[in-house]
Amino acid sequence: MLYQIVCRLQTEEKTVHKRQDSCGKAHVLAKTKDQRGELTCSTSSQNAAVPIKCKANGPLWFHQELVDTFEKFGEFRAFIVTEPDPKALRGRKGKIICVARTNWRAEEGAEMYIEAVNDKTFRNLNCEHLTRKGFNEFCLSTCEDLRRRPDWKERWTSLEEGVRMDVSIVISPLTGKEEFWVVKTTRWYGADFFSDYVLAELQWSTWSLQRKLHRLPIHKTGGNNSQCPSIFWIALRKFDNAIPDNL
Repeated sequence: MLYQIVCRLQTEEKTVHKRQDSCGKAHVLAKTKDQRGELTCSTSSQNAAVPIKCKANGPLWFHQELVDTFEKFGEFRAFIVTEPDPKALRGRKGKIICVARTNWRAEEGAEMYIEAVNDKTFRNLNCEHLTRKGFNEFCLSTCEDLRRRPDWKERWTSLEEGVRMDVSIVISPLTGKEEFWVVKTTRWYGADFFSDYVLAELQWSTWSLQRKLHRLPIHKTGGNNSQCPSIFWIALRKFDNAIPDNL
């Protein structure tokens, strides 16, 4: 059941409308407050959630505060996998194996610029308190917070394998300083790996890879398989014929 809630952004002069399952700049639009479009939130003053019917055969639209730091800093994509750790939550601990930075360059025909992130990348941001170490801690902490949610079995089980954490930078209204914020948690099985630039694409689906790695059953949370490598991790380590068919 979906519920219509009172919009917290109805006083904003301009917001960003985004469609469910959007990709890149597709279905992402900047609109003024009188351009409601396909939004499902309510502008009523009644502070109560009411059930709504989803539009037939169509994805949902929502909107967000317009953050101009996207153009300045771009977006950081942290690829997180999990590895066995007996002291960690459900015997698994997150690890960042790669970070990509993306940015739209209007002067280059709205092409997306992609680069692998290193310490120099953060120094060039000219934000003294934002570091590569702080970024890693933020992403891993956010991932763990999601895994601790009471509804993790229903909504977040894929994070037991890994996730692509999409992060940008915003000016805090409390401190006036730049800080990290999560744009989206992209499930690893649907994430773009930017393979021409930073990270090899998955070569097999989870199930076909599991058949090849028949001696390493798919990790089952909290069971006897808690010491098995993450399927996501194995797949990302696979380049060309590094894992033979007869394993």
